[in-house]
Amino acid sequence: MKFRGILSILLTLVLVAMIMSCKPKEQEVLKEGGEVKPVATQEATPEAARQEPAAVAASTAKPAGEQPATAAAAAASPEKPVAQQPAAPATDIALEVNTKKLKKSVLQNQVDQRYQAMKANVPKGQEKEAKAAIRKEIINDFILRTVLAEEADRLKIFASVKEVDEGFNRFEKSLPQGVTLKDVLKMNRITKEKIREDLQLGIRVGKLLEQRTGGGKPSDKEVADFYEKNIESFKIPESVKARHILVATATGDDDTVKKEKRQKVDNIRKQLLDGADFAQLAASSSDCPSKESGGDLGTFNRGQMVKAFEDAAFSQKINEIGQVVETEFGYHIIQVSEKNSAKTTPLDDETKKRIAAHLQQEKQRADFAVLLEQLRAKAKIVLH
Repeated sequence: MKFRGILSILLTLVLVAMIMSCKPKEQEVLKEGGEVKPVATQEATPEAARQEPAAVAASTAKPAGEQPATAAAAAASPEKPVAQQPAAPATDIALEVNTKKLKKSVLQNQVDQRYQAMKANVPKGQEKEAKAAIRKEIINDFILRTVLAEEADRLKIFASVKEVDEGFNRFEKSLPQGVTLKDVLKMNRITKEKIREDLQLGIRVGKLLEQRTGGGKPSDKEVADFYEKNIESFKIPESVKARHILVATATGDDDTVKKEKRQKVDNIRKQLLDGADFAQLAASSSDCPSKESGGDLGTFNRGQMVKAFEDAAFSQKINEIGQVVETEFGYHIIQVSEKNSAKTTPLDDETKKRIAAHLQQEKQRADFAVLLEQLRAKAKIVLH
């Protein structure tokens, strides 16, 4: 698994900060845990040259109104061109953002580190283009970190130790199964302290947006309008939950082999009709990977299985041991355990919460893009 630094961990974790800032008690910065001093943006020091990870989280398909959104998407909006001075003096400074400076040596170190982490995926002959793209990303990262941190400083917006601790715990719990914090630190050449710094700035930016928008909480009418306009997304199609046993066939099977396999599946079905345990027979006799879970295929809608299999599954009675079904994969014995009729998710309290969360994230993301444009527009940015 590759971890790619896009605006570091900062912008992705702004979402965490937003969630935390929705809790009134947590908006009081120094109420518990003491103050964490504002993080300086990346300075021209070797310490700043470490590569930074993007937050990793497994996502699953969700109905409209529950779609995940990250602040990183907002940063993809058109950027203000970076000012460039003609005939810049020979210096080790690569970039100046107001009073902050990024050294050429630090920038090159970051480019090299990020390129090393991704070079296996770079097509042959495109090393130069890849490094140029990485360089642009790092420069944009530095600009955004600087203007956001300075705006938070100006408004005296800070983050408490408790808030950073909670954010760090949320981040660690969000890692995909099988990925540890140690893996993230090693693959990105980063420390826990650097992640905490990113989290701190993310929390501060979240509070900054909270001040600007009041949290962006949508009205009941906005929620209802969204539901009506996207009603198709809330429709749940007919589905069944089933398990099966497969005796697989192959392209090269002759009539004799097919006959033997048919006899095998007929014998399995007879055992089931006589009371044999379906899961045990699936485990010992099925040629489908689902054998590991007793033949369980979970719940599926129409259109997800081959037609012959689907027709049989949706027409069978619950718990019935179905007739043998032949498909391109072989011979199947199907047992349906649950049937669900098509329906529309009602606009109940849970659905309203999901829609409200989605709309709130959309508003916050849009405001974040506006904020970045405003801060970049008034910043003095010089690329040498």
